[in-house]
Amino acid sequence: MAFGFRKCFATIITGLLTTLPLTAQELLVTFAANLETAGGVNHLDISGADLYSVRFNSTTKTVSDLRRLTATPEVSEYFPTLAPEAKWVAYNYQKNQQHEIRLINLDTQSETKIFSNGRFPEWLNATELLVTYVSRDTQDVYLLTLDLGSAMPKVTKRQLLTDRMKCPNTSIASDAYAFANGQKFVFHILRPNRQEGAALAMMNLDGTNYRQLTDWDGSGHSVITNDGRFIACSNSQNGKPQLIEVRADSVRSSVLPITIARQALPAYDSRFAQMASINWVYPAWGADERALFHSMQGWNASTGVARLIYSTFDANWQNPQIFDFATAVEKLANKTGKDFYTVSARRISTTPVTTGVVYVTLAMHNEDNFPVNQQAYLQSRNHLIEFGKMLQRHQVAFNWESDWRFLLGVFQWDTPAVMATTGGKNIVRYLHEDLGFSVDPHSHENNGYNYADVAHLIDSLGVQPTPVVGGHIWDPAERLYQNWERFKQPLQGSRFPGTQWKGDILMGSATGLHTNDPEPSGVWRPKGKYEFWVDDPASSVHAVGQHQGSVAGIQALVNLYKTGAIAPDKILTATIVIGQAALNTAYISNYENTTILPLLEMQNRGEIKIVTFTQLLEEWKAQYNSMPHLYMPGTTAVRATEKAPFASFHLSAAPNPFSASGTLGTPSTNIRFSLPQREQVTLKIFEISGREIATLIDGELTAGEHAVRFDAGTLPSGVYLYRLATPTSAQSKTMLLLR
Repeated sequence: MAFGFRKCFATIITGLLTTLPLTAQELLVTFAANLETAGGVNHLDISGADLYSVRFNSTTKTVSDLRRLTATPEVSEYFPTLAPEAKWVAYNYQKNQQHEIRLINLDTQSETKIFSNGRFPEWLNATELLVTYVSRDTQDVYLLTLDLGSAMPKVTKRQLLTDRMKCPNTSIASDAYAFANGQKFVFHILRPNRQEGAALAMMNLDGTNYRQLTDWDGSGHSVITNDGRFIACSNSQNGKPQLIEVRADSVRSSVLPITIARQALPAYDSRFAQMASINWVYPAWGADERALFHSMQGWNASTGVARLIYSTFDANWQNPQIFDFATAVEKLANKTGKDFYTVSARRISTTPVTTGVVYVTLAMHNEDNFPVNQQAYLQSRNHLIEFGKMLQRHQVAFNWESDWRFLLGVFQWDTPAVMATTGGKNIVRYLHEDLGFSVDPHSHENNGYNYADVAHLIDSLGVQPTPVVGGHIWDPAERLYQNWERFKQPLQGSRFPGTQWKGDILMGSATGLHTNDPEPSGVWRPKGKYEFWVDDPASSVHAVGQHQGSVAGIQALVNLYKTGAIAPDKILTATIVIGQAALNTAYISNYENTTILPLLEMQNRGEIKIVTFTQLLEEWKAQYNSMPHLYMPGTTAVRATEKAPFASFHLSAAPNPFSASGTLGTPSTNIRFSLPQREQVTLKIFEISGREIATLIDGELTAGEHAVRFDAGTLPSGVYLYRLATPTSAQSKTMLLLR
């Protein structure tokens, strides 16, 4: 429901603009305050809460460009949260005791109601919002999926994340904040009798793996570092800002070294001298993971005071450097004695983007030729756990893709004794719930198991499979691999005909024997069987380019951005895929040192972003406005909105089959093809295993018809591949040699 357009920036506090050049340390900060109203803005009284924004340079400690975002009479507007790209503000709109969530578009200056009876909004990503639904006796966390691309933003999906079954012995589950990997979140809880203080809890975004993190000590209102290691939160019992270190099997709580001594606080505001209680509440991140905003509050029986403080800490969370943010804003506004309550901040810059970010996905397959014995299964299971814990230490997103045979092994050999090593969970649940793996169906479609059947097995083991078509194979010349279009519709199971599964994401693209695989990078929606590289906005299937599948290949993509060969608003992608059969302790250590650590260095430099396939697609929609892009190395960048020149070569061999003929008795055949234009051409022969046998052509040819003779020499009888490739196209076919 829309509530009309309002010029939220119209009420700019006059005479106060001291515009500074934006730097990498400049933040857009939104907060609730009573700069222009008489009401209060604190824990006891929020009647005067309006929203404001200001630019804050965290290096020079200066504020500028103060703007009033809301000014609705008799309404309290607070708990703002800025979207990742700092374009949207979601906030808590409260009139009397009625709550709702509203959005402000900072570009169009429009405001929209999106959720009734909602509080504590917090962005999960650019298009999803965590909110708390408030009823008379309970509160629960919901995930809202938003459509922000139309003129009127709206909720397209709402999902209940918490309830009394998932969160036993609680009546309140609220104020959620997600981990950076988007797979789990922290929230605060209360017991049904509400006689004890709040506690912090954590669970996966799919509603599994509920875990209480603290005692009932008043912990709540938390934020999480990007590496997922630390949680900063409030504590209502002692009033001190808390720090919680999250470990695999425990948590460790400590107090941030900021005073609550009343004799020290009047330096920030003289009213603190009259307050009976002091509390640091509602933390929010500043310029980095050791910088926090806090609302410092004091109250007594009749009144309260609230101020915003900005604090930075060293690597050990010690030696705080405190900046009086509220007083700086008051000086800009020519006000004194005002209150500041709840805050959100995002890094901003007006400098044009000079380099893009390569989206990197990491994946692992196990195949349907997996050994069918208990010893091999248990050994692979142990290596999976070792591998997953290594990734968890580094907080790396990962896609695990299983075929049917390993999953049947889980059903057969994950006994209670075996599952005791994984918290009573089967290995699939453990990988997903405890180690954060994304679980995709993978199928070579042998023995009657298609992708929908594999998805059914994953679901039966307690994990919802993703819509990723793990191990997608495509080649326009091989009929066996031209049936990807079936994923445009829900796929019915073959072994389990009563089940359906919809594949949305084709990962990579390859030939049957991985000979001269194409190396695309980007995201597009394939149009048809012979127009795989053509984007069709109406298609329900997305393709994600794997590129070269190596750290060196990823660095090459990074360099394309840095050199300006690819514009920063064009998405580039890469996937590194490994085989589960290769796992052992030495392999895991080598993978950590040669793949994970170099990629993390690139990610820390802002060159890449490691995501799952589903996260990548959401980023593509939100950050690139679903704009398709396709890059093929060795060619100029091919726009996915154009038809790539996969021209028909009219490739053929005759005779086929062929055998010995003539006096020499040498088997031979003629390979013919046509070229639409002058191009560099290679024509090679391969065994069916993929081993290269001969190169017949490697050079530039003119447009038109061509033919070349292939003499098989002493090659044995069998099926062979002949493959023609140009910088923009490739085609493979088979021929049969008979002795």
